Amino acid sequence: MIDVNEIPTRILYPYETREEGLAKLGRFVQPADIDTIVEESETGIRPDGSHVYTLIRNAVPYEMARVAYPIVLRAGLNKSVIGGTRFMAAGVKPELRVRADGTTGNRTEVPDRPWLRGASEGVLGALEKPECRLTTITSEHWDQYVQLFPLAQHLNDIFRTYCPLHHMWQAEASSRIDPSYLLKGTVCTTATCNKNFATALHIDQGDLPEGRGVLTMFTGGKFTGGELAYPQYRLAVRYRMLDVLITDNHQPHGNLTIIGDPKAYIRLALILYFRSGLLKRCPSL
Repeated sequence: MIDVNEIPTRILYPYETREEGLAKLGRFVQPADIDTIVEESETGIRPDGSHVYTLIRNAVPYEMARVAYPIVLRAGLNKSVIGGTRFMAAGVKPELRVRADGTTGNRTEVPDRPWLRGASEGVLGALEKPECRLTTITSEHWDQYVQLFPLAQHLNDIFRTYCPLHHMWQAEASSRIDPSYLLKGTVCTTATCNKNFATALHIDQGDLPEGRGVLTMFTGGKFTGGELAYPQYRLAVRYRMLDVLITDNHQPHGNLTIIGDPKAYIRLALILYFRSGLLKRCPSL
């Protein structure tokens, strides 16, 4: 793992305004939108010095990832993206649910689209709605969930080392909620697990504005693509198994297309973050 003092820095000059970027939300990133794909450890910052991403290659010990894998996979398989509510990330508009008997329901959901078949997701840790709670998959599989803690704590250490300012802000927020809603030993409350899900341009909703997403990857089989793209800078980051990516999820970002047979590969992304709604609903006792 590269020393923090040796990690190179890239200055990111925008090719479009934030307003122009926001106008593209819900669209998929195309290869023509990207000039540069980052493959080695580096930090990307805006001209004003604000942080966009940090990639650290080979930052996770294999054994640590192996122990955490069962619960991350269980969560990633929890529910199909089709039929869910992540409309913007799925690149679709809401449609009324079609029941098994062919009638139309009153609830809107992500419709069936070819690019979403095989994509699934789940959430571990805490949520604030409809009340402060641990997700069902967390509570029902607690013995597996605690096996995630060593990896989560390692990711937290990397976050603190390579992105100390945002870690400090997130730590301050963490001190103001009931600690039972934190991933033990971290400044994160929640982990989203995405399996074979290439997202359209979106902005993450509900996480701490001053915080950062901390990502790592579990992969198997053969595929290409899936890089995390920031089209405002015409740049994408390729992160692989055992890499760590710390990212500002509060600006338009999405994945390049994943190319491969969905039945012959797995691309399982683990994203740790802090749910800001917990600050109001689940204050420290």
